Amino acid sequence: MVFLFMLGCLAIPFAAMTEPGAHDIWDDNGVRFDESPRALLLVDDSYRYVDANNAALRLLGFSREALLGMGPKDHLEQIGSAEYEDMGRRFKEVGEAAGLYRLKSGDGRTLALLVHTVANVAPGRHLVDMELRTPSS
Repeated sequence: MVFLFMLGCLAIPFAAMTEPGAHDIWDDNGVRFDESPRALLLVDDSYRYVDANNAALRLLGFSREALLGMGPKDHLEQIGSAEYEDMGRRFKEVGEAAGLYRLKSGDGRTLALLVHTVANVAPGRHLVDMELRTPSS
């Protein structure tokens, strides 16, 4: 049996994601995680990035090698802030959270991002969906 979780336009089949790195995530157009135009990351229980699609690498300005093993604490400006703590609390309590955050990119730019996280899309794996926001967004 395959269970689907819907995140915006992402359909995540839980049963297919049983091993780290062996994940099958598709959007509603049948596009896989790796090929999706949406900026997607997977983090582990230690909040370390364990996978990123090409859209996330382009958006964040990091190579795959540089990004994997990092985590939000390495480049999120709001670490320790009330909004960061609130997102962490919601994530733990209800299994998902969203908020606007500022991240430092690999080339030093500050990015304003709408970040949506979903817990346990696979055992020990959590999905991060990012969208670039502009001051008028």
